[in-house]
Amino acid sequence: MSTRQFPAVSPAAAADPKLADLERRATQLVGSVLDIMRGQAEELTRSILDEFRQQVDALIVDSTARLRQGFQQAYEESAASLINLRADLIQQMQTRGTQMIRTSEETLRTRLRGQLALENAPAPETPPAKVTEK
Repeated sequence: MSTRQFPAVSPAAAADPKLADLERRATQLVGSVLDIMRGQAEELTRSILDEFRQQVDALIVDSTARLRQGFQQAYEESAASLINLRADLIQQMQTRGTQMIRTSEETLRTRLRGQLALENAPAPETPPAKVTEK
């Protein structure tokens, strides 16, 4: 599994078989240690990556919940504001309607009084016509 290759035997070790065997075993040992360290590094990387993903997922869930809560609160505040605005508009319309009715009634009463006064007033006397005799 080792990707690094070490020379099997150095030129100096070729002269002594014990030294060559020792160098070969040291090379194998280093390769094995490197393979073990690589495996541990990969496992540690996977573990850290999994933990990171879990934290990101938890943040996403928390952020989503906060956004929903914020949107819900904004919706409720907007709805309450619109209800209050509607109530204010209805009250203003009722007040204006009442004022228009009063104004119309006053105008009609004034006109009727004026007409009644004209009807009850005595007719002006007309001077007698001059009669001319022939």
